[in-house]
Amino acid sequence: MWKAFLPEGSDRDHPVVNVFGPNAVDISGVDFPATIVFVGGFDPLQDWQKRYYEGLKKRGKQAELVVFPNAIHTFYAYPELEDSSVFISRVRDFVQNAMLILLKQDNNYCFPIFNTVPICLPGYMNGNNI
Repeated sequence: MWKAFLPEGSDRDHPVVNVFGPNAVDISGVDFPATIVFVGGFDPLQDWQKRYYEGLKKRGKQAELVVFPNAIHTFYAYPELEDSSVFISRVRDFVQNAMLILLKQDNNYCFPIFNTVPICLPGYMNGNNI
């Protein structure tokens, strides 16, 4: 399926599908955001996911690995699974923490949404609520 998104003749070493492979662009000097990688213990892609996490760490990026030992691929899409709600909580906590860090770094307490108009949180302008 991944071949459908790549130029004709590409293989698994194309930098879009193998971001730390032999043809990858070095991101060591790039201001890369903090990343959280979730892995299901029964996910057939878990080796790729773990290599992605390890590649981020090796290049000095802030990354967190969360393994759900009994989870399948896309387990988070099944709300009836207990791990799904734990996943949602972890994502929420990660995003909230990342937003607080951004807000503390920006004197105006504004941040861009999808590289468009900045959103400002007036309630935080004095910095007392952070």
